[in-house]
Amino acid sequence: PIAVGDWRITVERIREAPYIRSDSSYYSAKNNSKVVVVTIKIENAGKEASKPTDIWDFALITNANKSYERAYTSQLEWLISPSEEVVSKAIIVNELETSTTLASGTYTEGDIIFVIPHYEAPEKLYFKVGIIGAYEVEIKLR
Repeated sequence: PIAVGDWRITVERIREAPYIRSDSSYYSAKNNSKVVVVTIKIENAGKEASKPTDIWDFALITNANKSYERAYTSQLEWLISPSEEVVSKAIIVNELETSTTLASGTYTEGDIIFVIPHYEAPEKLYFKVGIIGAYEVEIKLR
């Protein structure tokens, strides 16, 4: 885990797929791209309850040294009638929620979505912690 202020942030896993499922809806990346799903755990190591809203500005750097911003399901192609192939290849996504209050010693876990070209691979994750005088955090993914 990375310790920044009262937060402990851990990248739990990284998954890549052409399709994702969020609730009962299926989505695909557009234009010869793939979806990269980074699962993050955020723990409140402070003494008081707090919201992790000051963890923000996620960016993914690939092996092509290109940067991609966090994506949301609304930016993907919604598949109204997914085929059996889509259903079998889709990975389940539970988007990271940062507006929930975390008591001391508790955590939240969720997924951050990125869309990158199919021929690139994720290398690093960047994000900021704090609003005024924010820390920039870099996590190597491979």
